[in-house]
Amino acid sequence: QRESRLTMDTTDAPQLIEHIHMSVNFTPFDVKWVPCSAKFLVVGTTPRNKGAFQVVEMTRGEHKVVFDKERNHGIKCCSFGASSLEERQVACGDFSGALNIWDIEQSQDAVFKAQAHSGIVNCMDAIGGMGIGYGAPEIVTGGRDGCGRGW
Repeated sequence: QRESRLTMDTTDAPQLIEHIHMSVNFTPFDVKWVPCSAKFLVVGTTPRNKGAFQVVEMTRGEHKVVFDKERNHGIKCCSFGASSLEERQVACGDFSGALNIWDIEQSQDAVFKAQAHSGIVNCMDAIGGMGIGYGAPEIVTGGRDGCGRGW
């Protein structure tokens, strides 16, 4: 019997190229591009169970951390989906069950806070605020408590 071997023509396949590689001193749980920019947000948990919140800018294959803030609780997930392009606000779900919205350019205190779940906010998605639809911005969260909630 002859073995059949499959070969793949990689000229027609998607090409993924690593532009940057960076090490962080925390466990990253989510990363999102900042809309209309060459920046991305990395969120996670530090070894001391605090929240890691870093905005990183890419320039010519190099990276530079432009904002680095430790939060009270580890951050599990985030979304820019409910923010307008001008506001640059990000919704984050954390390990205490809180939903926080921060302005990434003036990120001292949360713009909005709510106790979303009784345990970790595992996931979220958001839409609106960008002029692509009608109505108010909306956020949905899924928690360790077994609940899904709309905000």
